[in-house]
Amino acid sequence: MSQMLKSSGATALATMVSRVLGLVREIAYAQFMGRGWVADAFQFAFTIPNLFRRLLGEGALTAAFIPIFKQKEKAEGIEATWRATNAVISGLLLVTAGIVALGILIISVLLWTGAFQDA
Repeated sequence: MSQMLKSSGATALATMVSRVLGLVREIAYAQFMGRGWVADAFQFAFTIPNLFRRLLGEGALTAAFIPIFKQKEKAEGIEATWRATNAVISGLLLVTAGIVALGILIISVLLWTGAFQDA
């Protein structure tokens, strides 16, 4: 059996296990949180972190970044490649920090104005 077939099988198995564990997580979430404003708040709070997980963890950004990384490594060397990688990660962290700060500011204003008080 070729190495590529073994690697593909391992990736497929890991993906299947991940999906089953995700289903178990959702069942546990539904059991403990139920439906209501607490569950809605929880979902809303994890929207941005889940977006970054999808982009970084599930390969969308990685698939786009790795070829550029390797091309830069060939053209300019490993030092320049790591400097560029550092710049990309720093930029992502700054954007994330800005989004978090904006979210904190918006929710603080909403709480201060009493937008979430019961009628």
